[in-house]
Amino acid sequence: MTQGKKRSPVIDRVRGAALLLVMLGHTMSVCTTGSERSFLYQIIWSLQMPLFFLISGYVTRFSREISDWSILVRQLGRRSLQLLLPFAVWTFLVRGLLFGQTYFLNVGWLIRHMDSGYWFLFSLWTISVVYLFSAFLSGKLLKRKRLVGTTVLFGLLLALLALLAFWQGKDLLGLKLTLYYSAFYLLGALTGALIEKLALPKKALFVGTLVCIGIWLALLAKFDFYSSADDLVHIALRAVSSLLGCASVFGFAAACRHWKGERLPRRGLQWVGTHTLELYLVHYLCLNLIRQDPAPACVSFNGAGLTILNFFLTLLISVIVTEILSRFSIPRLVLYGKK
Repeated sequence: MTQGKKRSPVIDRVRGAALLLVMLGHTMSVCTTGSERSFLYQIIWSLQMPLFFLISGYVTRFSREISDWSILVRQLGRRSLQLLLPFAVWTFLVRGLLFGQTYFLNVGWLIRHMDSGYWFLFSLWTISVVYLFSAFLSGKLLKRKRLVGTTVLFGLLLALLALLAFWQGKDLLGLKLTLYYSAFYLLGALTGALIEKLALPKKALFVGTLVCIGIWLALLAKFDFYSSADDLVHIALRAVSSLLGCASVFGFAAACRHWKGERLPRRGLQWVGTHTLELYLVHYLCLNLIRQDPAPACVSFNGAGLTILNFFLTLLISVIVTEILSRFSIPRLVLYGKK
């Protein structure tokens, strides 16, 4: 692992794009009907969460090497502060108490319905803990091939989670989601560790990106992955499709980094990318502010207009709230786990 902390503008812009896709997908779902059957929604659903987890794995390359227990404990504490604290505050305090969604206060119900709320934070925390322990144990057991050891141990620990899911049910603590997205996290971590050895010529990068885009879109046109069964064949196809989509986004982002100048869209995406957690949490509270009754079809003039209007309104309010709260240290710590 690389020593010290850094921020990559390219990664921040990709993370920002992923967050905007989340917002758009949620907006389409709540203010229109039939959005899940649209090709645009298939694209969004195929990309949004896989991108987040892949990026989360990739940025482990900037983490400090876990050489002893004290570093491991500090890393675990930092990830818990960043992920579990916001999960608890926004689940129980904000949505459970302040907004009266009392089912979030029922812990027994919540642990079987994690996907009803901020499952992303809990699943990412679980995967991060598994990866940190894997990296630590690999460093103790293997002095040279640590990356190989980390990968093997990561797989073994996930196998234990899979056994727990088989025993207690795949919905327990969102294990189904955690196990699925752990593959993207691991791939991101491996890419980050090997990125300097994987440098491609510009022409090869351009051609590879076009090929990934073509196959990805063809798969989305052929299969309805959102509604497909959770059997091994469809899960594998869905994962391959999402990986091709992620590769397309990263390839495009890598090509764009050669553009000169800091244009407004790039700066805006980068700002969103550095505040994804805040925007992700806040936007849930300001979805569907403008409604039509009955809700229009997604693939219609009214549906498209209502989606665009609600999307920009949600984004604007989320940005304003985030900008205000980020200026105060206590709300920033309590609500977002950021010092």
